Amino acid sequence: MNTAQLIERCYLAAKSKGFWDTERNQAEAFALILSELYEAFEAHRKGRFANLQGYENYILALQEDLKQNSETLIKFSELEFQLKIKDSFEDELADVLIRIFDFCGGFKMQIMPFDTYFISERLKSLENFGEKILLISYYSTFEYYGSGIDIAINQMFYAVLHLCKELNIDIEKHIELKLAYNATRAIRHGANY
Repeated sequence: MNTAQLIERCYLAAKSKGFWDTERNQAEAFALILSELYEAFEAHRKGRFANLQGYENYILALQEDLKQNSETLIKFSELEFQLKIKDSFEDELADVLIRIFDFCGGFKMQIMPFDTYFISERLKSLENFGEKILLISYYSTFEYYGSGIDIAINQMFYAVLHLCKELNIDIEKHIELKLAYNATRAIRHGANY
């Protein structure tokens, strides 16, 4: 994963949607990252998981149909995304990382190499999914008020990445799909901030 490129892409995407039209408050932007984490928890709790294979099969079939009539290559379908991916657990985890990358771009931060041993081992030791989400939230918030925002953002990034790896989630694919979907949305995705 090329974090520097994703930071730039996510920040520019958010900027184009009006999220940076006014000065942003770091605490508020951090809280939005946490809100996405809890949306992921809620999707997991309700059993809303992405049908990535179904989505990709649809795109492949559509590409095959269009080959006969056009040179256009379809890579994204808004309707199929809404039916098979949107608001799923994986989609919400992609939102967490997109917000982290946007945060880094807007506040001129980087994802740094980080010793993830402690949080990785702690996450692995927990069997309850709610405890894993709470741990990610706790450590990130603790670092926000303790060691600082740089550590908090990196801690959350690597914890979510670890969770995706543990659950075999192709998070880069979900980030790509969510960025494509977000490009179709209204200014600030219809929200005030």
